[in-house]
Amino acid sequence: MSDLKAALRYSRALFAAAQRRDRVGRVRLELSCLARALQRLPELRTLWHARLPAGRKKAAVEAIFKDRLSPLVLQFLSVLVMHRREKYLAYIARSFATLSRRAEKRQELEVVTALPLPGDLQPVILKTVTGMTGAELEVQFSMDPGILGGVLLKIGDRVIDASINGRLKRLRAELQRGF
Repeated sequence: MSDLKAALRYSRALFAAAQRRDRVGRVRLELSCLARALQRLPELRTLWHARLPAGRKKAAVEAIFKDRLSPLVLQFLSVLVMHRREKYLAYIARSFATLSRRAEKRQELEVVTALPLPGDLQPVILKTVTGMTGAELEVQFSMDPGILGGVLLKIGDRVIDASINGRLKRLRAELQRGF
């Protein structure tokens, strides 16, 4: 079994345990905060160093987080450490968030534009995408000048590329196939 498949199994198991305890929202928040902290704080990342024995990692995790995380997440972290899967925590957190959104019939939507999107267009995009998905949306607007113009929609794991850059890439590929 690949490591990412194992990580997905861990996230599904944690999600099932959180559902049984009616703690999905809290676990999602704790995992998200923990993954961000590990990304931003090099001191915490040293905990995940491969040469550090699992027993010492587990003791350090419990000492640092025992008053900050729920018992379920703390126990989960201990299991990850003991099975040497802690390096997949960020992936597990993202996967858990996806499972949570699906269970609540919500989807994540990222709207990427080259320039700031005018306020009157935001509701139009939201209404259109809500009609396509039938789900409640968690929306994030961002800018990427590299798309040159148009819009790039990321809906869950789907991408709708209506950007100028995307059109140019498709045109280039079509021309290359024609010659």
